[in-house]
Amino acid sequence: MRDEEILARFDGRGGTEFLLGGFEALNSHMITAIASKCGYDLRATELPGKSAMRLIYVRNDAPLARRRAQQTQERLRAGGPLCLCGKPPDRSPGPSGL
Repeated sequence: MRDEEILARFDGRGGTEFLLGGFEALNSHMITAIASKCGYDLRATELPGKSAMRLIYVRNDAPLARRRAQQTQERLRAGGPLCLCGKPPDRSPGPSGL
């Protein structure tokens, strides 16, 4: 499942779910990370079958989560990356070396 397909599910509605089968289940951590950036929390994980996993997400309306979701949307609209994961903040010294 591509990032764009995952993002489309976190469109502001109250909740969404993903039914993953087989190797798709390996994407569950990525889906949860994207959900967090979009202001959603993982509510439940179900195993409806031997090779299936259902992830149920609900929108988090707390101010911090809504602000994080808004910042993510603004970054995406500006052509930036979905996630700033793994990129440390720029702490390079200024011209004076301080």
